Amino acid sequence: LVAKLPPKAVILKLDAGLCGSALHTVGFTTIDGIDVSQRSLAIAKTTEAYRCLTAMDTQRPPLSVPDDHYDGLICLGVLTYLPETTNTLTEFSSVVKSGGFIATINKVKYKIAEALLRCLTSLLSTTTWPRPC
Repeated sequence: LVAKLPPKAVILKLDAGLCGSALHTVGFTTIDGIDVSQRSLAIAKTTEAYRCLTAMDTQRPPLSVPDDHYDGLICLGVLTYLPETTNTLTEFSSVVKSGGFIATINKVKYKIAEALLRCLTSLLSTTTWPRPC
């Protein structure tokens, strides 16, 4: 995201943890975090990198955040363990502004790889935002 978004971009980090401090170190100043784990939220709070931290289960959309609010969304590993990603990715696309960026990293050894690829292909090939899978 560093190459694609300015430092004043509003970022949503799913599975908050310590990643916010890395984002803050490279210049991002407005980072919101969501995590299902109170322990992870407590750790994230100690970094002082997040503007807002919220306990929320990203596996149960919709997310309790406004549509078209974020310039970027980062999701590291969350989708790896979901049995179904279509609704989650569609929700991600709805909270990110048109022209924004979604960055996700997942293990491909799990069965979601094909479904994830189909959904991402659909999101990228449509002209409507949010883009249905």
